[in-house]
Amino acid sequence: MNFIRFTITGSIDGTNGYDGNAVFTLDQTPDILGLFKNGVLQIPDVSYTLSGATPTFLAPNIPIVGDTLQALGTIA
Repeated sequence: MNFIRFTITGSIDGTNGYDGNAVFTLDQTPDILGLFKNGVLQIPDVSYTLSGATPTFLAPNIPIVGDTLQALGTIA
C-alpha cells in the first residue's frame, strides 16, 4: 500500500478553535485518510468529519491562524 500526500485547500482564519473556516477540500477523495494539524494526528468523528474529499473540522479543533495541515492516505 502506497500512501500519497493530498493537497488541502481552504483558508485558515480562526482565532480560538471555535470560529473561522472549518471546511477544507482535498485534491482527491481518499479511501484512507490521516489528517494532521500541527503534526498531531486528528481523530475522525472527534476532531473532524469527512464527506468525499471534504474534511470538516469540529470545534474546538477548527484550525487557527498559524496552524499547519497535512493529509496522507490512499486512493482506490
